[in-house]
Amino acid sequence: MTAVPAAELDRAIEAGAEALLARQRPDGAFTDNPPASVLGTGGTIAALAAVDPVRNADLIDGGAAWLRDQQHPDGGWGGVTGAPSESVATAVAIAALGLTSAGASADAIAAGRAWLASAGGVDAITDPAIALLCRQLLTMAGMTDIAGPLRRIPLELVLVDKVRRQRISFRTAPFIGLALMQDGLLHTSPAHKLIQRRARPVAIRLIRSIFDHEGHTGALSEDPWPAALVLLGLARSGEAPDIAKATTRWLRNAVRPDGAWDAVTNLDLTRSAYAVTGLIAAGYAADERLDDTREIFHNRQMTKAFDVLDVPAGGWSYSNAGGWPVTLESAEILAALAGYPDEASDPVLRSGCQWLLGRQDKRGSWSLWVRNTKLANDGPCPAITSQAITALHDAGYPDNHPATRSAAGCPQPSRPSVSAASASRLMPRRPRRRGAGRRRP
Repeated sequence: MTAVPAAELDRAIEAGAEALLARQRPDGAFTDNPPASVLGTGGTIAALAAVDPVRNADLIDGGAAWLRDQQHPDGGWGGVTGAPSESVATAVAIAALGLTSAGASADAIAAGRAWLASAGGVDAITDPAIALLCRQLLTMAGMTDIAGPLRRIPLELVLVDKVRRQRISFRTAPFIGLALMQDGLLHTSPAHKLIQRRARPVAIRLIRSIFDHEGHTGALSEDPWPAALVLLGLARSGEAPDIAKATTRWLRNAVRPDGAWDAVTNLDLTRSAYAVTGLIAAGYAADERLDDTREIFHNRQMTKAFDVLDVPAGGWSYSNAGGWPVTLESAEILAALAGYPDEASDPVLRSGCQWLLGRQDKRGSWSLWVRNTKLANDGPCPAITSQAITALHDAGYPDNHPATRSAAGCPQPSRPSVSAASASRLMPRRPRRRGAGRRRP
């Protein structure tokens, strides 16, 4: 084993930290160069074509050209730039090209169809909801021969909030978009028409609740992919024209210079949280360049509940104070706040930890958005649970705290345990992480 001198290790750490700090914006947030999204681009040009193919022709043509340029030699597409070919991205890409530029994209569509067939077709997509999404987009593009049978989306799930949250969770908005897209695609029985008449107004109210929460931006979690799916549904059904107009405007403004769209347009909090925890571990806790970043964490703590997913105020999104509160980003931000030198007097750290404790579910785990969810893509998640416990530990919560014991699957102590509120007042001082007190110029 080769020994590395301490001085050489310190130089490497400092070089890496300074390179990271070079990616900090003047406002304190950290940024990077994310790859463009095939799903976001395909969905967006399909939605813009459904809204107004003439007014949006420039963006549609640019997005279609970008998709053709991103096709791999094997005929498939990856989810983002540089990713290997996979079934979902390929199905979405050929459907989008078929809906927007079938003539100009004939060769690309044929090659994509061949690759999809070689990969087992839509039947090879294991997630039933994602497979249904691909079938629906392909059906809309007239590719019924490879789409396979299309089943009705049970929009009536929106009639029972608890069931909706547990079963479809953060997919609520695109789920509604897909259901609205089915206008004219499937035969509707009288019974289903009756159900639709009851469920549709409730579904639109849910979309409007998101719209209001985000300040009428039309961003739909600042992710072009779900925003496009909702816009497609609104355009085909004629519902909520004001939301459709705002979402169209947001998507038009979110286009990249290369004609594509990102997977998520704003990850300021995500990137900044991971950057700060890394820099603190490297000894930069007292560096004044991190002061503005802490202000961002303070100012973007959510002050209102996100009713659609039944999440109270007190957490953080991955972008801004008007986004969707996410457990993972919130826990990482709390770990970052816990690393600052004066963390003991930080009220935002304390209120955030109380919010995090309240998000633990009855299984002892944490999910991405919804407590006690039954959607595998939301939770329970070992990684998010580990991050939550790490944040609480860094904030000074004892290792025998009830939340930690529950997450680890340990039995509760026989003696009465203190409440979460009491524990937050009686927390012992945690040992500061190695190098946390060093100050960099």
